[in-house]
Amino acid sequence: MSENSKFEIIDILVVLVKRKFLFLFTALLIGAITYFSLLFFVEEKFEASATIIPSETGQMSGFSSILKNLPSMPFSLGGGAMKSQIELYATIIYSRTMLEKVLDKFDLQKAYGSESREKALKELKENISSKNDEDVAFIISATSNSPQLSADIANFIVDELNLTVIELNIQKARENREFLEKRYHEIQTGLKFAEDSMMFFQQRTGVIQAEDQIKATITLFSNLEADLVKRQVELAVAEKSFGENSPQVDNIRYSVRELEKKIDEMKKGQSSSLTLAIQNIPANAVSYFRHFRDVEILTAMLEFVLPMYEQSKFEEQKNMPVIQVIDRAVAPEKKSWPPRSFYTIVVVFSALGLLLLLVMFSENPSWSKSPKVQYIKENLFSFKRSKFNQED
Repeated sequence: MSENSKFEIIDILVVLVKRKFLFLFTALLIGAITYFSLLFFVEEKFEASATIIPSETGQMSGFSSILKNLPSMPFSLGGGAMKSQIELYATIIYSRTMLEKVLDKFDLQKAYGSESREKALKELKENISSKNDEDVAFIISATSNSPQLSADIANFIVDELNLTVIELNIQKARENREFLEKRYHEIQTGLKFAEDSMMFFQQRTGVIQAEDQIKATITLFSNLEADLVKRQVELAVAEKSFGENSPQVDNIRYSVRELEKKIDEMKKGQSSSLTLAIQNIPANAVSYFRHFRDVEILTAMLEFVLPMYEQSKFEEQKNMPVIQVIDRAVAPEKKSWPPRSFYTIVVVFSALGLLLLLVMFSENPSWSKSPKVQYIKENLFSFKRSKFNQED
């Protein structure tokens, strides 16, 4: 090569052509060493995956399913059910309880060669992955040095996940049942007390159906008042026409006294009929409707709580799978780690680049005297700022 220290791109091509056998031999040698080193010294990893989706029975249980069907509820309980189930699955899978079950089931602490249980749990956690596919399917993957072990771990996690979710649902149903049972008995006691109070009030006051009785009482009282006024007018006319002591006047006067007596009895509530005492109507009506309101409210509450209480008792005894397994994990045929070809190519090209640099300098020793090369040598491992001065 020319001794001219000026570098040109064509120089690289010249070196590559001139030392092509060296580069070819180096590429084959480095490639073979790298590939077989990865083959014999880097442990292979195999990944197996299982695909699941939440079942319909697992998305909505207990009284929440009843609340969802109520048309008067101002909110929807089903929109985020799937998302919450997926988040629950991820939480359970990476929980310490689940990891310890997997670690003990397959004796992975020994397989990892770890004396520390915490380190083994950490490595296991790194070898387990989960992801949500299109907001419906949930994929659980396990990685190990054995294809069958990877599949067994993934399937074991799926089975344990299903059992854990069932236990959580049963526990939730039990808590709901205990709460609803207590509330149900409280409402029952309150309703009995309200019904008894209303019965005693009705017996004491005679107010059976306040609205109808008040209407009937007012109508009857108005008619009696009208008849009394009419009879009083007739009495006044008869007294002027026949005299105060005439038999006709005595009959009319007797009718007036009976009407006044009847009206007075209605005012005081001394009548034996279902009519109410006029003077007590406001107080009795208010009291009646208060008792009636208490009974209606407690009855409505009982009708609302009772179905949820019965449903919670059913949910507490239910032991059905809550996860639908779409694909169980099978032993993979190909490894997932390490990517030998990729790493081999990277190492070979890196080695060839370094070899090319060394050959370029050996072919043109004058390059090593270049100010740029000297600057690189002096400041390659220095972290202080230095100024580069290039001499023309």
